[in-house]
Amino acid sequence: MKHFILYSLIVIFFSFEKGVHSYKTIKNNENIVVTYDNNEGIIDWDNNDKRILFTSSYTGTKNIYFLDLMKIKFSFATKDFFTANYLNDFTSKEKVYIPITSSIDTSYECPKWCASGNRILSIGKYSGTSEIFYTYISTLKTISTGIKGIVTANWKSNSELYYVKKNEQKNLYQYDLKSKKDSLILDSPQKIIGISKQKGILYLACEGGIIEYKKDTKEKNWYKMNINGKTAFKLDRLNFIVKNINGQAQIINLNNGTSEALFIGDGDGDPALSKSEKFIALYSKFLNGIVIKKLKKKY
Repeated sequence: MKHFILYSLIVIFFSFEKGVHSYKTIKNNENIVVTYDNNEGIIDWDNNDKRILFTSSYTGTKNIYFLDLMKIKFSFATKDFFTANYLNDFTSKEKVYIPITSSIDTSYECPKWCASGNRILSIGKYSGTSEIFYTYISTLKTISTGIKGIVTANWKSNSELYYVKKNEQKNLYQYDLKSKKDSLILDSPQKIIGISKQKGILYLACEGGIIEYKKDTKEKNWYKMNINGKTAFKLDRLNFIVKNINGQAQIINLNNGTSEALFIGDGDGDPALSKSEKFIALYSKFLNGIVIKKLKKKY
């Protein structure tokens, strides 16, 4: 209730300006609230920074949806904050959320866009197990891979996957969807929690730090830090975007040991860096919704 009241204050009492904006026009360090929903979990961007994937259980079961950010208009709320107009107008989510899955007996999470943009990878949970699935956007047909007992997964290419199993959490595997064969890629000094991709490099979020794995050279670098999230991204000069041990999304600078909070409050979700590296999307428990923030030009 307190989050709803706070959100209402931001939207109603501080909405002085009625102008409409495109989300790409916001300035560095400005924020846009794009959902008011319990969207905890992994978020992913498409290759053009135009859409975000996320999970929602507003229909009763956790399913995957995306927002077309280019079709959503925004208005000024208060200093450094904008809100999506459909939230101000209390428009039904059904008119804005575009569904990828619609199951009533399987809970889907951790969505990832493939490079071509035509399929969505996800982890489905049912009957006490977790399995990797992928869904065709054009038909919404969801395919089972048969890979079960999964902690995390991501695309390697349009036809290959990375994954980590619960009973082998220090091992990273790849799987070929065509040949249906898998192979061990690397073993980690710590348990792997999540797999992030950035410009051909893997960033493996682990208990106690991050592994940077360069696929071309197979070079591995270990960065020790106290994190508690499933995503990790690297900016210039050893600045990492992570969720820290206290559950706050931050940019941690390993050069000088300083950190910068990405948003206000605590209980953040896992931050997601856009492909252009200009925007961050994350779930904010403080506002009970997804917030998009434009980053500074340099770190």
